Amino acid sequence: MIAVESNMIYEILKYADIIFLCLFAVSGLLMAHRVFYHFYGYTPALSFPKARKNHSYAIVVPARYESDVIEGLLESIKNQDYPKSLIKTFVIVESPDDPTCIICSRYDSVELFIRPDLNTQTKGGALRQFFSAMLENKNNFDAYFIFDADNILAPTFISEMNSSFDSGYKLCIGFRNGKNWNSSSVAASNAAFFISINSYQNKCRTRFFRTGLIMGTGFLIAHDVIEKFGGWTFETLTEDVELSFSAALRDIKVVFNERAMFFDEQPTSLRVSWKQRVRWLRGFHQTKYIRQKAFKKSIKEKNLGNFEISLFYIPIVFTVTSIAIYIVFNVMLGAAAFFAGFDGYLPALFNALVVSLGTYMFCVIYFIVIVIGNLRHIDLKFSRAISAALMYPVFLSFFALSYFYCFFKKEVQWERINRE
Repeated sequence: MIAVESNMIYEILKYADIIFLCLFAVSGLLMAHRVFYHFYGYTPALSFPKARKNHSYAIVVPARYESDVIEGLLESIKNQDYPKSLIKTFVIVESPDDPTCIICSRYDSVELFIRPDLNTQTKGGALRQFFSAMLENKNNFDAYFIFDADNILAPTFISEMNSSFDSGYKLCIGFRNGKNWNSSSVAASNAAFFISINSYQNKCRTRFFRTGLIMGTGFLIAHDVIEKFGGWTFETLTEDVELSFSAALRDIKVVFNERAMFFDEQPTSLRVSWKQRVRWLRGFHQTKYIRQKAFKKSIKEKNLGNFEISLFYIPIVFTVTSIAIYIVFNVMLGAAAFFAGFDGYLPALFNALVVSLGTYMFCVIYFIVIVIGNLRHIDLKFSRAISAALMYPVFLSFFALSYFYCFFKKEVQWERINRE
């Protein structure tokens, strides 16, 4: 009887392997274009001709209680090699008692915007109020930069972005680099993640489709685009994703400028990183309907670029889910067989171990590839690189865990992040 049951376990394992191989083949098809993106990441990026005109820009910084970090941003704006008369900075705060206001008062061409309504607790809500006031007051800058308070700009950032804007592009993304690579392995993992989106996704999208994906901060949006949208209408927890797909629906090109570099502070602990990812993924679900519209439009118009960004996380989510289900299934089957006294538990547990270790090593190698491919941009100590490479699979697994967690945590607010 035990022999019969053991044979049944082996049969189940055989069919599970076949199903997994089929799912893995589908994953390969879904991820094939990303493989090409990665190879293209090592080629020169799209270049923009030198601007014929210096345009006027407003720099917009949502910055509630950011007195610990905002001075670095304001100093980097002050040190730009762009004409100072064409730059004005607006810092959005919630109260004149915010210590951020005192720091801003030390800088010329910095104006505070105190939010008149605090009922909407999102970054998008703060930007909506600001742009409503701008349109009402007829402050017609040529374009706007959106930054977080902890960003720092390379001295040539605005000049480089001006070249993109002067070339006719209404939405332009800068190169998001980490400013605290060596603070912790978690910070290095976060920075590598955004580098990978720059180098291995937006770079290729820009070259072939002009459909870059905006990621949070460090981007330019033209004044006439704001007017076209009727102000800032993007108020989900991921207003950047909402803006990206709104642009796709309106056929507005989005380009990535590799030369326009800015630096972003990354979380140094898994706890803070977890909170950010839950917020982002919850916001991602809030954009479901606009992503569906963009997907249907891309099919109708046979627009390959918009079709590709409409897929967004689907290829990686499908792949990760397939691997996770296979590992969990083998662990559960192996445990059941072990406690029942059947022989099939060892092959099942072995399958789970092999796939787990293989996935882990793939993520470690992927981190190394990101770092090597961007050494000219990265200031990372060798010892930190090793520890961060070993951490990277754990960091990525938090995305999978937070993806499921956010289904149960329905209310996620734009919370103040404590600096660690």
